[in-house]
Amino acid sequence: MILGYPVITADEYAHVESLENVSGCRQGTPGYAYFSLDRHVNERTCPAFLWHTVTDDCVPAENSLKLMAALQKAKVPYEAHLFPSGGHGLSVCTQETGSPDPYNARWMELCLAWLGRTFGYTPVKRGGKFMSSWWLIVGIVAGLLLLCLNHYASNTFQRIQIKLPKKK
Repeated sequence: MILGYPVITADEYAHVESLENVSGCRQGTPGYAYFSLDRHVNERTCPAFLWHTVTDDCVPAENSLKLMAALQKAKVPYEAHLFPSGGHGLSVCTQETGSPDPYNARWMELCLAWLGRTFGYTPVKRGGKFMSSWWLIVGIVAGLLLLCLNHYASNTFQRIQIKLPKKK
């Protein structure tokens, strides 16, 4: 899984609004606490790449640190990068995404290298440089997210009942 400035924990470092939206529960309830993802890491959790900025004013970097600690304890492979500055929502740190930051933009090259070491992924090159097309990035992230969600859902969410509306 590839996570940038993730909301992980439901404790004092939580991004309350995000957790309430995802869980459908109010802060302090068991349903809300259930979504503290660092508590669900085990040896079957997929490898992870994390990046965060230390000065994120929305989601504290402790969220990534807590996930790193849980991954380490479960002996799950991961790579993590904490950049010294930058706000929340930097995306790929380019002009196109409205957050140009060449220093933090290195997370993409680091992530592509991690994908290669971990999964044997070889990025497409153009003119000797890695292709940084928005669609390539979206495809990689979406594909890995679906793989990890499928794994996570089959191992974790089978314990909770989800009622979906019937199709008409």
